[in-house]
Amino acid sequence: MKRKLITQMLREWKANIWLILELVIVVLILQYLLGTLYALYRQHGYAGGQKLEDVYFADFGILQKDSEGYVEWDSIHTWQSDLGLLMTQLRGNQYVEVAAVGGFNSLPYNYNFMGNRYYYKTPDGKKSHEFTVNVRNMSPEMMEVLQMHGLKGETPKQLADILRKGEIVLGETEEPEDPDEPKALDAVGREVFSVNDSLASQRVGAATTGMRRNDYESLWHKTVYATLEPEQASMIAVRVKPGTGNRFLESLTDKDRQAGNVYLSNMESVSDMRDRAHLDINQAIRNFVICSLFIMLVIFLGFLGTFWFRTQQRVSEIAIRKVNGATNVDIYARFFSEGLIMLAMAAVISVPLAFWLFREESLRATLSLLELDNTMLAGGAIGTILVLGITIVCSIYAPARRATRIDPAAALKDM
Repeated sequence: MKRKLITQMLREWKANIWLILELVIVVLILQYLLGTLYALYRQHGYAGGQKLEDVYFADFGILQKDSEGYVEWDSIHTWQSDLGLLMTQLRGNQYVEVAAVGGFNSLPYNYNFMGNRYYYKTPDGKKSHEFTVNVRNMSPEMMEVLQMHGLKGETPKQLADILRKGEIVLGETEEPEDPDEPKALDAVGREVFSVNDSLASQRVGAATTGMRRNDYESLWHKTVYATLEPEQASMIAVRVKPGTGNRFLESLTDKDRQAGNVYLSNMESVSDMRDRAHLDINQAIRNFVICSLFIMLVIFLGFLGTFWFRTQQRVSEIAIRKVNGATNVDIYARFFSEGLIMLAMAAVISVPLAFWLFREESLRATLSLLELDNTMLAGGAIGTILVLGITIVCSIYAPARRATRIDPAAALKDM
């Protein structure tokens, strides 16, 4: 049967070639759409190393000299001492578990990047591959606020103690820009050097996960968590007891929000910051999903019509096969096999082509396509073949079932 089927398809190559070419184009389109949807799902499902529920933050400001309530500073009374007093007040709040001071990029969901290039010396004295880092400065307590854990099982408190010793914690990347760059765990216990200042070094005390700037972009660089200098402080963050966020906000009086000349601006949850950061991204994703579903619906209806018409045109062929003893199952199997063979032929061409096209940087830049790695493209290819396979089977089954119910004599009479 297989040999006869292939022979028949070759005899009808003029009709089949256009359908196969159509399938090639459709597979390319669907592979990108489904690969992108899979990528968005996988990226959004990345838990990261930070637990952000019940975390609140606020920037702080400093009163100007002409402001009401301003207190003159001296060698003892400084803005740092006022900030320390403010942190003491917050830690005394009945709902606060831990409070920390951070810099301008200590939390996720901001696009501030303080980049650097690091390397370390291997045991044999050689220089490791350089790697890009985003330096995030914070007080040690931030590890406890964000509930971060080390890759070797270190607790948030242990990571905080590492920062207190003046060491750094190195966050791992997801998709390194250089596949040869060392793993974060490989650097633990070693002195890392800045490319810009080879004389200055910092010891890596532990490795943890990196910190993304949003939920949809892969982390291509490592993260350095380091203790901030006093002049780098610009915000505070607190972790409150689970489920007490609203009560915490209600409990903050004007007195709680200010100490000397240092005051807090509006306190908000990191969850609200995440929603705000994702506002435009989520809208773009919704538009993409709607367009993708519409395109897939058009493709489904198009192939439904194409294969329905092809099957309807072959009613007499079905009648002849039934006269020659073919069962309904035989007829379904032949027509399904024909459609799926054409899909396989198209996939052999389009799937490798998609892996090349959608990994080509110039094409992605020209068409503004999302970067897809091999896993995402493979997921898109599998989804595409399944969707089109089901579409082809559904498109063939209904007209074939109807044709098998026609009396062979009547069908042959209409030839």
